Amino acid sequence: MLLLMDLNSRCMNLASSEYSYRNALSGDLMLTSAEIDQFFEHGFLGPFRAFSESEMAGVREVIETHVIPTPTLYCSYPTHVRHLDSETVFNLCNCPAIVDMMETLYGPDLLLWSSSLFAKPPARPDAKEEYPWHRDMYNWSLQPMVNISAWLAITDTTIENGCIEFYPGSHKVDIPCLPDTAKGTNDRFKHSADPSFLDESKAVSVPMRAGEFVLFNERTLHHSNPNQTDDVRMGIGIRVTLPVVRVREEWPCVLLRGEDRSGLNTLVKPPAGEPDICWSDNLEKGDVYLFDRPIPGVGWHIPESDGERCFAWTSGDEAWVDLLPVSTGDVLLQCEILHAISPDVVQGVELWCDGERLAMSFRQGDGTTIVEAPLPNRKDRGEGSSIRIFIKAPGAQRPCDLNAESKDNRRLGLGVSRIGVVPAV
Repeated sequence: MLLLMDLNSRCMNLASSEYSYRNALSGDLMLTSAEIDQFFEHGFLGPFRAFSESEMAGVREVIETHVIPTPTLYCSYPTHVRHLDSETVFNLCNCPAIVDMMETLYGPDLLLWSSSLFAKPPARPDAKEEYPWHRDMYNWSLQPMVNISAWLAITDTTIENGCIEFYPGSHKVDIPCLPDTAKGTNDRFKHSADPSFLDESKAVSVPMRAGEFVLFNERTLHHSNPNQTDDVRMGIGIRVTLPVVRVREEWPCVLLRGEDRSGLNTLVKPPAGEPDICWSDNLEKGDVYLFDRPIPGVGWHIPESDGERCFAWTSGDEAWVDLLPVSTGDVLLQCEILHAISPDVVQGVELWCDGERLAMSFRQGDGTTIVEAPLPNRKDRGEGSSIRIFIKAPGAQRPCDLNAESKDNRRLGLGVSRIGVVPAV
């Protein structure tokens, strides 16, 4: 186990190009001295070519047909950390052209700790998908905060469809953040930069062809404008740190290069194959789902236990789960709530079944709140057909925003311990 002093010393060395020169000159030089200087001076570097455009066309098809439509066991969002269950996504993250440059800059031991797929749809009047100026570090739980990211274009990214833009040198200066409640800020970016402190004429747009990537660090301000075209703009953010950094997230990491001498993080092997697009055909028959196994749905954090019961938190304003009930006739849907981030979330909950809002009633259980609703008796539903139950619960919050001593930066709504159907009495 490395001493804390050694860990901090090594991470501080990453702030200077001297460390990178030593590392680069010890092996194959993937970047020139000028490029290394540019990365540490501006906070970003690129674009560079990683894959051909034809390769990325095939990647897009796999992601749209096999990855995004399927839930993942590791995270509440189907676009996050899919390198853990999709070989295609992992191969993007492990591309030698990308990882070799990361090694040149940050050393021989590299840990893949996160990835995010970005599928920015064409802008609509009610949903423009504009990402404000922000630093990624405010949304992460790394100790110490050391990261190098690659943004890899899966489709062409242009000025028109909202390519990524950087603010050069912003990683070296303090720029105030807007309050969390500021109007116009994206809810996913709780610490967006105050644009009144920025000279946006200095911003650098980085258009990329499919298969190209750009590197940047956790402190570099970046943003993207709405997609003004008729097609989805797609890319992936690849996030890499050092094994001596503690990753305080609920999913495991994958060692990309070198060795893990610290043992601070849970490691898993890369995936082989793609998610099962027929996963919903393999649902277990049963009237009740308990959160003691992988969740057949989306919008949930990884199941946990309070010592007596297993449960899972909803991760935002909406979550769903598929059931394959065996009961017929008049039945009640029951949702058992074990925890809530606030009473308002319970009071505002809605239950939906296959797109239809249900009439609900509430009663108290054994330390829980039970929400009940009659399920429509669908005669057109064949035997063995699944139902999709949506739980809509506006008001999710982060514990760290409610309690300064909390380190939990997850968005939490309801902690649900059971969803099922029972005969109506």
